[in-house]
Amino acid sequence: MLIKKLIDKSKLFEDSLIHFLDERLSSYTEVRRQSLYPINDIGILFRPYLFCTGINMSNKKIESNYYDIAVAIELLQISTLIIDDIFDDSPIRNGQESMPKKFGIKNTVIIGELFRSLSNEIILKNQYINDSEKRKIIANLEEAYQKICIGQFWDLQYEKLPIITEEKYFEMIAYTTGYFIQKSFLSGAVIAGINEQKYHALSEYGLKLGTAYQLRDDLVNILTDGSNGKIIAEDLVAHKKRLPIIYVLNSPKYKTEFCRIWNKSSFSSNDIDILLDIIEKSKSVEYCISQLERLCKEAIDSIKPFKFGGQKKELIDLANLVCSI
Repeated sequence: MLIKKLIDKSKLFEDSLIHFLDERLSSYTEVRRQSLYPINDIGILFRPYLFCTGINMSNKKIESNYYDIAVAIELLQISTLIIDDIFDDSPIRNGQESMPKKFGIKNTVIIGELFRSLSNEIILKNQYINDSEKRKIIANLEEAYQKICIGQFWDLQYEKLPIITEEKYFEMIAYTTGYFIQKSFLSGAVIAGINEQKYHALSEYGLKLGTAYQLRDDLVNILTDGSNGKIIAEDLVAHKKRLPIIYVLNSPKYKTEFCRIWNKSSFSSNDIDILLDIIEKSKSVEYCISQLERLCKEAIDSIKPFKFGGQKKELIDLANLVCSI
């Protein structure tokens, strides 16, 4: 049931996003064409969905009056993703050529900056939100955007280090993903008019859930067989220090064997198979799943003392869904 709601709502927002770009950029044919490109098959729109869940904490608000804000959040999200592809030199995004691969780095930066500007424009023009709420929503999203930039900076720095701690990893993914999911959710709660105590609880829930969401993505990245259009073990190939790899690098039993190949500048198909085999033998996947379960439990525990009506069960179900592999 929850999966169907996520899919249906994502389709609604995707259609709204396409319609907005079609209309807003109708006078700029080539800009419009390139702007629509990353909208193709963008998958589950998790942040806009959480934003609407936040709105529904109040039964006095009409969710559809704020769908344009959900579109604004997704524009900001896409902006961060296509620029991230520049830093990672990613050839593929969601089963198709990445923006920098297809249109070049300069055009990708321009489209990313355009999306960010359009995001703020949408929020400022919404007629159902007062000025105070608009300031708070924009402040939320700007704070998240700044943390993404810092998290991305750390990610690039960590590529140069032989090893990083789990603590640094969790801080990094909180910045690159956790806070944006948190602030998207809280932006809906601002509209709902949640009191300060509940707002704090939702803040804790959103950050834990967002961090778990990225950990799950990092784990799935290692486990993918390529059938979903993604590159097999993409983070591994790119020497990204994600938890499944950090766990092995910190393991006295498996580190030497792993580093014999890991320290190469590039990997053959056989190298990748060996590295994945070591990850499996080390029980790294099981450890990552235990950390995923911990984060999701902490997310659920943060809202347990409060009544949030029907939304409480949905938030618990959402955390359990993120926890599933």
